[in-house]
Amino acid sequence: MSREIFSKRIKEHSLSGGAKLYTFKTATDDVVSIKGSFLGGHVYAKKHNPLLSEFVWRLLDKGTKRLKREEVEEKIESRGISLDFSADSHRIRFSLLTRKKFLVEALDLLFEMLSVPRFDEADIKNEKVILQGEIDESHVDTYRRGGVELSRIMFDRNHPNFSLSSEESKKALPDVSKE
Repeated sequence: MSREIFSKRIKEHSLSGGAKLYTFKTATDDVVSIKGSFLGGHVYAKKHNPLLSEFVWRLLDKGTKRLKREEVEEKIESRGISLDFSADSHRIRFSLLTRKKFLVEALDLLFEMLSVPRFDEADIKNEKVILQGEIDESHVDTYRRGGVELSRIMFDRNHPNFSLSSEESKKALPDVSKE
């Protein structure tokens, strides 16, 4: 289908705080898919650390101040909800897929995960170990190293597509903390 056909079917809704919601009806009546983002990358942090947004998205599904990790996992799995997070230097992104009958529950859970995340010290420590392994692996992966080098040539350091070298990531890793 052409872009014009889709654009006529998209409805824009203005929300409080200047947010916009775009809706698009599909042939699937029982499934709701929501994708969104908000400003929240490390460029906005008080204490500048280029790995901060990486840790935020990795920890969002690890529990909230009210719900432990296992309770979040149980809610997601028992209702067949798909909920994913990602980030770059400027934005935190989320993707939610759920059946219509669980939409309110899924949105409540997403809101809670985004507004009052747990950020447990043990989870931070564990994610540091995982990320250290990923950094070490990326250092010997020629495909990934080539992509990093290309992004460093093409983009300014403040551009969302600029990539840190493995050395820069290793240097920033110990300074990631809950504060």
